[in-house]
Amino acid sequence: MVPHHPRARIWLAAVFVIVTLFWVFDLGWLRSGAPSLLDDTWEYGVAARHLLAGHGFRTSVIHPPLWGLRDAALTVPLLVHGPLVPLLFAPALSLLGPGALDQIAWFGAFFALLTALLLCRLGTRHFGPAVGAAAALLFTLAPLTLQAVHHDATLMVGAFLLLLAFDLLARDRPRWAAAAIVLGLGALVRTEMTLALFGLSMLAGGSGTVTLVFGLAIVAGAWWWHNWSATGSPFFSLSAYLLVGYSERWPGTSMLRDFALTPAQWSRVLLESAPELLKKAQASLRYTLKLAITEPSALTGWLAAVGLLVGTARASTRWIAIAAFVCSLAPVSVIAFTVLDPRYIGPFLPLWTLSAAVAAEWLWGRIPRAGRTLGWIPVLALLMLFATVPALRRGASEARAFAALLAVERAALASRVTPAAALPRLTALGFERPAGAVPGAPRLMFSDTPDFVAWTTGRPTVWVSRDEYTRLPAPGADVSADSPPPRGTVADTWFHEVLR
Repeated sequence: MVPHHPRARIWLAAVFVIVTLFWVFDLGWLRSGAPSLLDDTWEYGVAARHLLAGHGFRTSVIHPPLWGLRDAALTVPLLVHGPLVPLLFAPALSLLGPGALDQIAWFGAFFALLTALLLCRLGTRHFGPAVGAAAALLFTLAPLTLQAVHHDATLMVGAFLLLLAFDLLARDRPRWAAAAIVLGLGALVRTEMTLALFGLSMLAGGSGTVTLVFGLAIVAGAWWWHNWSATGSPFFSLSAYLLVGYSERWPGTSMLRDFALTPAQWSRVLLESAPELLKKAQASLRYTLKLAITEPSALTGWLAAVGLLVGTARASTRWIAIAAFVCSLAPVSVIAFTVLDPRYIGPFLPLWTLSAAVAAEWLWGRIPRAGRTLGWIPVLALLMLFATVPALRRGASEARAFAALLAVERAALASRVTPAAALPRLTALGFERPAGAVPGAPRLMFSDTPDFVAWTTGRPTVWVSRDEYTRLPAPGADVSADSPPPRGTVADTWFHEVLR
């Protein structure tokens, strides 16, 4: 651990100003961040609306495997996302109205700012203020961070919580209990965050690991009970279905639209698919490693590997570097076994950028005369800009297209909106149900954008493609409670020729 630097606060203040201005420029000046029809944001909003209405952790976005778990109001237990983000969304939606979801990128930017500040402090403590500031800058400029802020704020919430747990343990006097609580909160945001336990335990040691495990169980225990009571498994998550997806049997995400793949069948199907799962991981390993070494950008990703070697070579930071490496294996494993999507690296990206900053400073120090200057920071920033500038332009262009598309979709869906789409109002006596919102089950919708449709219309919506919809039982067919639902009228469907 480096001695306290007299200018550490100045570096931290500079990071705060630069990062804040960056997000104001991106979201305010460029007006990026309009959500896509396919973003998970809409289902977080749906879940938050059910919380405000007093329904508990339920959702009217219906994945076909959960069809058998529906209640009389045609809602199913929330089993694909954790509960923390809907809990955070609920008061914001009540106070700001449904339009708050269109501005949810500011929520992601807020947590990205918190993560950058925490990263600066962590880097300063162990490697000096220049490394801490550079790591925060790399994290902020990374295209993956931009994408997460624009379209999946949970990645930034996860990044902050994981880094906070790491920071609480990477100290002369680790704060085990606090880190356990933070890790538990992270598990309530994204399920894969629990895999960080293996890396964090290397910092916590034997006694600390016991505290981490018990703390994780205490914080996440109520949610595990929710899962167990709904499915019979405390650790069930629909996200795990990605393990068998993108395969010959279930191309793409079709497994999430298979009515037969119920939670009761999941364990058996997973065991049967084990040989194919290993083959899938082996086949994707090459591409997974390529994704890993191109973060935070193609020109700087290799620095993270060098930084690992540099950190391991120093006795004072050896265990920090090794623990960070073990933590980074979590998203790499998830990507290899599920889907080749770099967003799973998002919560762990600060560890990548810290390692890259360590390497950049060390390599610059090998250059005669220039080695004692801070010239490596602008050079590092310049390398990042080759990826950041195109990402900024792409984000602004996409935002304009998405905003226009949302307006068109909402206008076209206006006739399908039910009173259930209205948010309960916050009054002195609590949350008041909107006028006209009577109990009961609205008509079922079928769509290839179920999150957005359920949020916009207030109607329960089953996720199916147009072709899958045509294979459902005919309208009015006599079906059992466990059978797929029959087709509805044209007014009960909302499909697209091309999804964006």
